[in-house]
Amino acid sequence: MTAETDSKTPFVPFTARVMAAIRAAESDRPDRLFYDPWAQQFVTPEAIAFKDEKLHARDHEYVAIRARFLDDLIASSVPPLKQIVILGAGMDARAFRLTWPKEATLYELDQPEVIEAKQTYFQDIEPQINRKAIAADLTQPWKSLLLEQGYQPEMPTLWILEGLLMYLTEPEVHNLLQTLSDLSAPESVLGCDLLGKAGIDYAPYRGYFKSGFDDPIALFASYGWQAMVTEPNEFSVTLGRPPLDTPVDIPFEGRARYLSATKLP
Repeated sequence: MTAETDSKTPFVPFTARVMAAIRAAESDRPDRLFYDPWAQQFVTPEAIAFKDEKLHARDHEYVAIRARFLDDLIASSVPPLKQIVILGAGMDARAFRLTWPKEATLYELDQPEVIEAKQTYFQDIEPQINRKAIAADLTQPWKSLLLEQGYQPEMPTLWILEGLLMYLTEPEVHNLLQTLSDLSAPESVLGCDLLGKAGIDYAPYRGYFKSGFDDPIALFASYGWQAMVTEPNEFSVTLGRPPLDTPVDIPFEGRARYLSATKLP
């Protein structure tokens, strides 16, 4: 069952609208961490109801702080990196809301219905970057779809995986990281968030979260990446906000964390 049962909307695409609702609310704050003027266009009443009735305030803060963490990673990586791939792009409007170097190319991959919704809305709006939208099921082979659109694996790349890995099973995560790593030249950079194993049972998403990793540094090291974990509580404080009200029913090692990594030679 999903929050949009009547419309038969799968949970993950619906979640893209819930995330848009959180970004829209954050954009309206006087102390906002970012500004996404398009987020409201993708919000539905069902998404607002789920955000307000099923999620905690800490979840709203977590998503907003995560977006800022990844925005900051983009700002510090591009340039020199000029090739960017967002896997599970959702309804985020980074191609339109951020400033990019003219020579950069951004590839967005997500499920067909998500890509279609974004393409329909943005068809008459000029992105700030050479943007290529690719409809792809990331649990199936997607490497050829990226290469067909001009992706150059010999160029260092910035990869963004926002709110993605926890929706994949552990084998699917490993398959995705193997493909991603095979496509990554040394000095590529990656930003993501992921759960510990106990976080799979977090109540609002119970049954939808499918994987967690208690040692993300070792996970990425096994694919040739040197990773660093950032605790959301600590990053929240650096942004001038209080620590997140973390769920008492999830042990520390199960809580979500942000991660940045660099591909080793």
